[in-house]
Amino acid sequence: MAFSGGGERPFGVIEPFPESIYPLEYTSASVTCIAFDASGKLQPDRIEFHRRDDLNRYRKLEGDRFVFNHRTDNIRGNIKLYTTMTLKNVTIQDDSQYGDLGSYECHAFAKNVSSPKRHGFSVSVITRAEIPTVKVTDSSTLNPGDDITIFCNLTDRGNENSTPLKRISWFKDGKLLRSVRNPDPDVKQDFIAPIHLTSFNVRQAGIYTCLLEVKLRHIKEYSVRGDTFLKIAPWLPKPKEDIEEKASKGSDVSFECAAQGFPLEVEWKVKKKNKDTVQACIKTVREMICSGLNEFV
Repeated sequence: MAFSGGGERPFGVIEPFPESIYPLEYTSASVTCIAFDASGKLQPDRIEFHRRDDLNRYRKLEGDRFVFNHRTDNIRGNIKLYTTMTLKNVTIQDDSQYGDLGSYECHAFAKNVSSPKRHGFSVSVITRAEIPTVKVTDSSTLNPGDDITIFCNLTDRGNENSTPLKRISWFKDGKLLRSVRNPDPDVKQDFIAPIHLTSFNVRQAGIYTCLLEVKLRHIKEYSVRGDTFLKIAPWLPKPKEDIEEKASKGSDVSFECAAQGFPLEVEWKVKKKNKDTVQACIKTVREMICSGLNEFV
């Protein structure tokens, strides 16, 4: 913690300094300032956040839109103070350049000292118009043997100058199927191809995701996604002959359901001997084990 002038660094805002942040419009953003005096001559009292306009006028940031959290460390008897400001529901007015209130500073005050030590940082708000959007084929329920093609289309390019497209990929149930680096939506062979599914079956059913990775303002990594859920209608293959299981009274017997489909919910029903009513037994289990056949006879 020594500095070039020799000795210990005096009271002030210390590293890691608050970084310039790039929050998305209508999200939250946080920034932290740290105050410390390695020499031990001064102890931090508080940290405030301010904005400074073109006329060098300061406005303290406070109110319902802001949340402040504080914590301290004890470094060899010297207090290090951390204060984090969280800005809720960021808008373009919070931007250092476009907002009316100007640039940002954190002000560190030492005990019994009226003038603060200052450190500036910037807030660059990324508007929703800068972010690309994708649209995938709508979710659907298919029958066994159907054919379907699912597309991923870039429906809004966003800001072409400040938002390069880095990668676009197809996933199924979280597993990568195919990927294209530095995709170009204007060149067919340089963009993600549709997925053709023929003779649709249970293994092909699931959630297909098109994931577009971009770099907002050439700095902030961000992903845009579209999901489609392909289901397959349930069906029950008819056995060539009725299945009969024989068991003695009081023993266990198991049955396995041949139903297919995805997602699949199986409900077992039992019709007791010499009774006309049918009773629901177990749901969502492909195999039923009946223990103690006294109950069913």
